[in-house]
Amino acid sequence: MNRHLAFAGAVSLAMLPMISLAQETDADNPQTFEPAFFERFAPQTARDMLFRVPGFSIRDTSEGRGLGQGGANVLINGQRVTAKETDALEILDRTPASSVVRIEIVDAASLGVTGLTGQVANVVIDRSNFSGNWEYNPTFRERLAPRLTNGSVSFSGEAKGVTYTVGFENNSYRAGHWGPELVFDGARRLTEERFEDAWYYGERPSLTVNLSGGKKETALYNFSVKGELFTFDGRETSNQAENLTRVSSNSEDEWNAEVSGDVTRKIGPGDAKLIGYHRFEHSPFVNELKLVQEPSPLVIDRFFQDADETETIGRFEYTVPRPDDRSWEFAAEYAYNRLDTDSASETNETGPFVRTLLDSVAVEEDRVQGSVTYSRKMFGDLSVQTSLGAEYSELQSDTDGVEGEVRSFFRPKGFLTFAYPTGAKSDFRARLERSVGQLNFFDFVSSQNLQEGINSAGNTSLVPQQSWDGEVEFERRFGPEEKIILRAEASLIEDRVDNIVIDGQEAVGNIDEARRLSIETEGTFLFERFGIKGMRTDFHAERRFTKLEDPLTGEDRPFSGHIRWRARASLRHDVPGTQIAYGFFTSHIEFEDRLSARVQSLESFSLPQTEVFLQHKDFFGLNATFTVTNLFDQEERFDRTVYTGLRSESPIAFIEERARVYGPIYSLSIAGTF
Repeated sequence: MNRHLAFAGAVSLAMLPMISLAQETDADNPQTFEPAFFERFAPQTARDMLFRVPGFSIRDTSEGRGLGQGGANVLINGQRVTAKETDALEILDRTPASSVVRIEIVDAASLGVTGLTGQVANVVIDRSNFSGNWEYNPTFRERLAPRLTNGSVSFSGEAKGVTYTVGFENNSYRAGHWGPELVFDGARRLTEERFEDAWYYGERPSLTVNLSGGKKETALYNFSVKGELFTFDGRETSNQAENLTRVSSNSEDEWNAEVSGDVTRKIGPGDAKLIGYHRFEHSPFVNELKLVQEPSPLVIDRFFQDADETETIGRFEYTVPRPDDRSWEFAAEYAYNRLDTDSASETNETGPFVRTLLDSVAVEEDRVQGSVTYSRKMFGDLSVQTSLGAEYSELQSDTDGVEGEVRSFFRPKGFLTFAYPTGAKSDFRARLERSVGQLNFFDFVSSQNLQEGINSAGNTSLVPQQSWDGEVEFERRFGPEEKIILRAEASLIEDRVDNIVIDGQEAVGNIDEARRLSIETEGTFLFERFGIKGMRTDFHAERRFTKLEDPLTGEDRPFSGHIRWRARASLRHDVPGTQIAYGFFTSHIEFEDRLSARVQSLESFSLPQTEVFLQHKDFFGLNATFTVTNLFDQEERFDRTVYTGLRSESPIAFIEERARVYGPIYSLSIAGTF
């Protein structure tokens, strides 16, 4: 596809004239939280402060598709962050708490930013003074090497009219679990007992630089660059019957880089904004399976894959404010995505290693979209925002240099949102949207999972998912720090991406129709009414209902591996008159069965996850927190039923039931500012 620029320009111009009608509101009465509100929590970063806002939850609706409408419900100085991998929370995590002027919580429909719904946090930051923060987070666990390399340091300031934030961090982890696995035949007779031990180690160092400057009278600009390395090693050892040891390992050695920027200036009656974004990722991956059984020779199977991912986006927005709190936004966006993979397999089953080259696959997409959004306030306090747009895309996959058919798609989309204060302490919000999903290009590529013994076929006929999405939300406030939110979401889905069978082989494909419904609640309450000052509880719970027609049995079933329900709750007590805080956190999650062509499996947990912490906010001038996780020794359970053929028509070959523990996790967090 050597026609990217002509394609982008022609279709963008064709889409810009599309018009829509709707309405907006202004942020007349935002909930404002000044720095003094957060002093009792001794926050080190702007992110720490945001997480202490009562009843506010981070929500991200971007789904990784372009830079267009949607994204996280967090703004910085009234602006959406234009980068993708460097999101608003990451920037806030590198911003010292001393730089925060205030945090405003407003209704999305009342802002001039398109595509957001529900509550939105606007974090107002002043970086004119130099400041910085650092944090170190060692972790210690049973049977695993300690995590000693996790930490971050960042600083921000202003020089010659340019504000800057520089951050370095390493997100490392040490995970693992161990326990018995029982194997049964199709009649559930015990045939084997195994003991398995697994560990997973990873390091993710990154360096990020953000620059911003300019003047509103001339032009404002933002620039961001990020580089990251990611190394991963994981190994699972299974001691089986007849002196057989099965060792499965995975490793990855990735690097990626991202650069983005935007320029805003006044042109005519409105503000024009030009956004650019580019990201590249190189990720070689190796999956290895060893079978050790004395005195037989060592048998090794390996699967190799090198993947290069590229994404380039250009976006133009033109916003025109009108009298009476009205505004128009005209937007056009071009995106280019590409995935290149080279794969091979290797085995020594017959003696010397035999290497087999697999298909080299390249997938690329050209996409352009346009939209017009209109916002205003009407009937007094009713805020309305509506958008009408469409996207046109061309998708092509090549196998071993042979170009496949170019497929094109035209997808209309848009949304309508409402926000209305039903009383002095309550608000109602609603949203209706026609959305288009983002394909995972790796689903076009054949793959092997040696550990599970599954080969998946690539599917070059995938099409993007579409859906009608609806959401209603009611918020009730009981005071400046107490609230409860009730929310319901529903989706009517077309071309749901799920597991199917192609020519008798496992693959990812499209299912014509699907349904999804979720009901959730979240909130914050204080214990002052019971005479306990400084204590608060935060909670969140969600129940999901899903349905589609199973492509093998024809019967209705839930989405494969989808969350059925989840809940979390925390209790924190900042002891008045002291620098001490302590608290408790618990969470639990339950999944639906995961279904593939020949396997049915279920991941579950014996108990809720629990942790306690003790914090000293001025430990020799530092903020120190000690946390113990997994207090009640939660078991991770995994049950797997494998069929001799397709699960819809074949008997059971064997059943595996696994229970693994991972012991308590001891963590220390030491943070400071400069």
